[in-house]
Order: sequence, then C-alpha cells, then structure tokens
Amino acid sequence: MKRLLGQFVKFGAVGGIAFCINWSVMNVLLMAHFGSILGVSIGFLVALAYNYSASMSHVFVHRRDMPRWTEMMVFFLNSFIGLGLNDLIVWIFTNVIISSRLSETNHTRYTLFANVGLLVASVIVAAWSFTVRKVLLDEPKDGNEEKTVLAHKLGTWAKKHTPKGWL
Repeated sequence: MKRLLGQFVKFGAVGGIAFCINWSVMNVLLMAHFGSILGVSIGFLVALAYNYSASMSHVFVHRRDMPRWTEMMVFFLNSFIGLGLNDLIVWIFTNVIISSRLSETNHTRYTLFANVGLLVASVIVAAWSFTVRKVLLDEPKDGNEEKTVLAHKLGTWAKKHTPKGWL
C-alpha cells in the first residue's frame, strides 16, 4: 500500500508538470485563435513526450518480462485513448455547454470554458492512465505474479515475437 501511495504521489507530480505543459501550449494557441481541440491536442502531444520519459523512469518500474517496444506501444495506445477522452471533454465544454461561435464573439469566455474543460479532462484521463499503466506496465512488487495476468501474457508474447537484436 505504501508503494502504491508513493507511486500515486509521483504520478501526480509528473502529471502536474505535464498538465502545465499542456495548459501552456493550449493557451498560447488559443491566444493565436486556434480552435480549442487543435490547441488541446497539440498541448497533449507535447506533454506526452515528457510524460513518457518521467513516468517510466520515476513512477513505474519496467517489467522484466516485457520488451521496451511493447511498453512503449501500450503507453502510447493508452495515451491515444487519453487524447480522445481529453478532446471529447474539451469539445463538450466548448461546443455543447457553450457555442463554439464564442471563440469569435467572446473569446475570453470561450477560453475560460476550454480551460475548465481541460482541467476536468485532465483529472479523468489521469485516473484512466494511472490505472492502465499500473496494471499493464508496472513490475509487480515482489517480481512474481500469476502467469495468468494479462501483463505477463502480453510481455511473454512480445518477447517471443521480438526480432533478434531488439531485446
């Protein structure tokens, strides 16, 4: 339990920095009158590069039974789903709750709703991402786990199907 709490705190710190990167990029693009979805998507992708490096080196322990290419594939697939959730939630805040036409007529209000949407989306996506990464990418505490666990099966399959020289 102590390890989980420590990981959650570290994940929150890494995620907080990633959020600041995403938020900054999105707001710079909103000031340049880019749409909220384009701004939040670009911000998310810029923050993702930092997030992968920091998460896998400071929060989670690399699984010994999983090649790095599989770890990266799972991480980026999970992040792609997170990007979709992020965009959907910001879209709801800027196109359903208020009109997207406010980007032209009341840009300040539009920007405010985009920022609130990003904050809500970040909390939801962080919970999703932590759960998936913990289940699929984190080495078990004692290094042992049931051979039936999905992460172990995925790692074993990936090792068998990794070209020679990639491991």
